[in-house]
Order: sequence, then C-alpha cells, then structure tokens
Amino acid sequence: MKVPPNLSLVAFLGLSLFGVSNANAQSVALQDDGQLRGPVLSGGGQVNLGTGCTDTWLTTHYMAGNGSGGNMFNITPNLDLTIECLDLHISTVGANVDVNLWYKIGTCVGFEGNSAAWTLLGNSNGISAGAGQPTNVSFAGNDVVFEAGVEYGIFVDVPTGSVSYTNGGPTIFSNSDLTLETFFGKSGWLSTFSFREWNGTLYYEPGAPSIAISGLFAGSFGTFEMFNLGEDTGGHFALSIAGFGTTPTVFGDLGLASPVFVIPPHPLIPDAAGTISLTITLPPNSLGRTIYVQGIELDGPTAQMTEPIFGVVQ
Repeated sequence: MKVPPNLSLVAFLGLSLFGVSNANAQSVALQDDGQLRGPVLSGGGQVNLGTGCTDTWLTTHYMAGNGSGGNMFNITPNLDLTIECLDLHISTVGANVDVNLWYKIGTCVGFEGNSAAWTLLGNSNGISAGAGQPTNVSFAGNDVVFEAGVEYGIFVDVPTGSVSYTNGGPTIFSNSDLTLETFFGKSGWLSTFSFREWNGTLYYEPGAPSIAISGLFAGSFGTFEMFNLGEDTGGHFALSIAGFGTTPTVFGDLGLASPVFVIPPHPLIPDAAGTISLTITLPPNSLGRTIYVQGIELDGPTAQMTEPIFGVVQ
C-alpha cells in the first residue's frame, strides 16, 4: 500500500511535528501389526483445550485404527511460532502418559532411525482421556522457535506405551499459519511403520511481530514491513523523529519519544504469511533525518508492539 503525500506527514518529516494520531507410565493399548486396514472412527475428536494450551492450533483427526509408540511428521510454519502443547490419542482411560518431543531442521523422511539428527525439545506427561478424546501434554515455555518457511521433522515419542494413529498417507493438514504432513508410525528409534497418520492436535504460539525498513529516500519512497502478525489481526506503524523513549497512546506505551505519528488511519490486514507493508512518500527536505519506527499489532481490543528500530533518510 502506497500513501500519497499529505500535509501532516510532510510537515511531520520535514518541518514540524504532530501528536499521536487516534487510528482506531501409560498402559500398552495398541501395537502396530503392519496391516493396512481402514480407520475406525472412535470418538468425537477435539473437544477442549488442554491446560497451558493456546487458542491457535492445528488438528488432524482422532480416527484411530492402529497404533504403536508414536509418530513422525513434518511441519512448515508460515510464521515464526513455538509449540506449546499437544493433544494425543491414547485409548486407555486414566493411563499415565510420558512423551518425548523431538525435532530436526528438514524433513523426517530418511532420518526415522537416526537419533543423532534430532534434538529433544522437551519431556512431558499427562493422564489419558481415552479413545476419541484429546489427551493433553504441555511443553509450554520451551522457547524453541520454528521459523517461517522452514520445514521441520517432528517425532512424538511415547516410550512407555502406545498411541492410536491411522493407516494411510502421507497426508497434508493445514491452516493459514501451518502445514503438517503425516508420514510414519514409530516404536522407539528402531521400528518405523509406513505410512501412518498422526491423531492429535498441535497447539502453537505465533512469534512476536517484528518490523523492517526497506530503504528511505528523500523525494522518493520509504517502505516499512511488519512480520508474524496473527490471523484476524491488523497493524499500524508509529513514526518519530525525536528518538527512542516512552509515549502513552490509545494502543499502550510506545517505545518512541513524543511527538509520534501513527499511520495509516485504518489498520492494514496481513497477508497469508502474516505480513503487512506500507510505502510512504518522503519530502525532499527529509534528507539526513533519522526516522524511528515501531509496529503495532491489533488483535481485537488488545495491542502488541514490536521492538522499535530506526533508519536514516538517504
């Protein structure tokens, strides 16, 4: 989106300044027998959020039909994210569930038995909710960031028991934030079953939004971009030529010194990758000025700020 010259913005950058703009140990239940048979619909699928989970998730299904000690699949995020917890399909009600969650950069295919290629994200445990129900295990606070556009292998390892999964695949499940492709059933590092669809839900937390300046040229254009915006959000850019500081606004405290100019007047809607972009026209007399910029992500009534950055008009 390109914003044409206007008196207030030209004055802000070249002559004078304005104030803030008001823009509005489980029991073994199943053992993979290597047979390809149809799935069994065993319950109602995802019915609730687990403790410590987020409100952003991707579910495959809970159709069962087979099972063993875990699953391997790939994920490719469209935005930076962390995995906060999982729902698994464990048929034995009340069983203790112990889970190791492993990941690697790049596909799981070809690395099914190569433990040296994988990194342990964490260990968690829970209590099985039974067939057709989500059994939640939390990995909250692990701080492992899965970067946008990068493919990762995931190994959900249940070493002391068995999870339900479904014969078939590879199968792709996706939403606007994340693509998940199922591949294998597993029993530790040594046994692999092709192909098997993971039954479960992956809960994730989108990474904090960030911004970048793509050139500032006097008498021409300056472009600002904000990344990692969530679904159904919007964004603004806040500008200052007074430096970093603290300025209260209708969105919350900005990390810019007052006066501050907020653009555009209405929030920009992110694309499928969670990105917004704004190009403005810079007046000729803005040459040499330092512009300080901060992004504002709006999610309903709440706002999240990026770290402020700066650039010099060339």
